[in-house]
Amino acid sequence: MITIDLIKWAEVFGACIVGDICWAHYTRAIALHERLKASLWAGAIMVVAPIVVISYTTDHTLIIPAILGAFTGTWISFKDK
Repeated sequence: MITIDLIKWAEVFGACIVGDICWAHYTRAIALHERLKASLWAGAIMVVAPIVVISYTTDHTLIIPAILGAFTGTWISFKDK
């Protein structure tokens, strides 16, 4: 049986992955002066970021999956040359 803690960890981990992917696309759009794309990615960041922040401010152990999710999201966002 899956515990609530494990579900919360997975939620925070996943939200950080999505958030970091959004940040990568946002940064890329800013660098390319793509105003609309950057604005849409900024909105997506604001959908995901509060999930993570609210989670780890109420349970400090959730910073661990947040860190791991941020690492993973950044790793996924890079394109190999």
